Amino acid sequence: MASSYNYTQHQVEEFSCSWTISNFSFADDENGASLTSSTFSDASGRLKWTLQLYPNGVDSVQEGYVSYFAVLVSAPEAGVRACARLVLLNAEGQEAKVTENNYYTRVYEGDQIGSELFSRNDVLDDASGLLQDDKLTLTCKITVEKDPEISTVQEKEPDSSLAFELGELWEESLLTDCTLCVAGQEFKAHKSILAARCPVFRAMFLQDTKEQQTNRVEIKEMEPDVLKEILTYIYSGKAPNIRHMAAKLLAAADMYLLDRLKSMCEDTLCSSLTVDNAAETLILGDLHQAQHTINDAVTFINVNAEEVTKTDGWTTLTDDHPHLITDLYQSLVSAGEPPAKRQRRF
Repeated sequence: MASSYNYTQHQVEEFSCSWTISNFSFADDENGASLTSSTFSDASGRLKWTLQLYPNGVDSVQEGYVSYFAVLVSAPEAGVRACARLVLLNAEGQEAKVTENNYYTRVYEGDQIGSELFSRNDVLDDASGLLQDDKLTLTCKITVEKDPEISTVQEKEPDSSLAFELGELWEESLLTDCTLCVAGQEFKAHKSILAARCPVFRAMFLQDTKEQQTNRVEIKEMEPDVLKEILTYIYSGKAPNIRHMAAKLLAAADMYLLDRLKSMCEDTLCSSLTVDNAAETLILGDLHQAQHTINDAVTFINVNAEEVTKTDGWTTLTDDHPHLITDLYQSLVSAGEPPAKRQRRF
């Protein structure tokens, strides 16, 4: 019988635009006023972006400074992972000022990428060479992670796959030789499979430990449904209930050094960021050294700071994890905002 094997290939898509602002010296210099380019999009038209420029600062703190961003104006509800390279050209068409994100962040409809601050007087100064016939030109290149491309290869082989057979071996408790106990519940398993798939169990069963001698593992600080999901992943490579327990499963995956499962949990958490859970997600990422989760949560909080700072999670973050506030401020600085002039977001 012909069976299907799927493999996933991650690809990126790049698209760009150029924006020339005529009569820049006469652009509205009122603080908080902005100029917006026409939209540009990817090949499918699913993602739409604009460039937004503030000729005299976003607010009174940034008055006297020009700043510009790429703004995602149309996107799927789950957002996209993207990075941007924004460039200010001089009169000769050469790159004069560059803002570049070196890592992908998840952005949602209405979010901004970029933020370059430079003196409005410097732009207007003829000696700077930034204006040609009072025209200011900016370019932007957006790079987006495309949805995973799933390819199917047909091969003739027996009906059942290895993952299915191993899962069946566990579910039916066939030839088990150890027991995992948590909160009064017991799960039968196989030491060889646990050791092959999990570094923690490997170390436990290959040494002269109590667990090796008794074939019984007592697990604390974990709920039975989480352990069941861990065992499902160990035997099958899948975590069917990950969306319902991503936070708890991340902690367990970190504890048992299951790196791929940890990465799966991070993707789930980052795709589910909201105003209500952003601060708690940042705390979780910090506790378990989940850098992908930290990066996306920091970006989300900076963009939605006014709403996030009103949540209970923010209170917990400021009271119990004050070092993360420093990380949030540092993320603003690394994005190109001088500490003395940056927009206060939280």
